[in-house]
Amino acid sequence: MNAVEFINKCDWEGGLAEVFEYGVTPEQLEGTVDPGLTHAIYDAYDAWKKFEEAKDRYYSLVETGEY
Repeated sequence: MNAVEFINKCDWEGGLAEVFEYGVTPEQLEGTVDPGLTHAIYDAYDAWKKFEEAKDRYYSLVETGEY
């Protein structure tokens, strides 16, 4: 996926988090994508994954009353 395709996908899905939820990963970017943009996308993806993991732990603790 080139930069324009990725950006359009983000716009279509509603943002970076929504694109990641849809299943798009940074590994799908072509090697021709600007390194700065690629780095920002990887950083956003890593942060999104950490947020999703923390969110799952939070809801698990709240639902089970183990807090």
